[in-house]
Amino acid sequence: MKHISLFTKMRERLKVIYTSVTILILVNSTTVLAAENKYAKNASDWVLSGAQALVMAAAAVIIGTFILKKKFTQMAVAIAISAIIISIVYNPTLLKTIGEYLTHVIFG
Repeated sequence: MKHISLFTKMRERLKVIYTSVTILILVNSTTVLAAENKYAKNASDWVLSGAQALVMAAAAVIIGTFILKKKFTQMAVAIAISAIIISIVYNPTLLKTIGEYLTHVIFG
């Protein structure tokens, strides 16, 4: 019976996390583009801001799930992978720099 109660508490916590993430995504997706001639730049900024929130929320949910399950090794790996993905999403030119460096190293 104690196991079922613990499972129910964990399920309720995950529901709260998923609900919070859903609300965050909905609020962020209602951003309106500014009325300028720079439609491509505005669209790019809008998509990147949505991607940033989505990546942060996904990382928080995944890491939170590992914390609740007490899987600390997998949590550490998830933090490392999340840090790489978040740095690429927040600084897209970093991906171009890495690609140019790898091309230079591989092809000379």
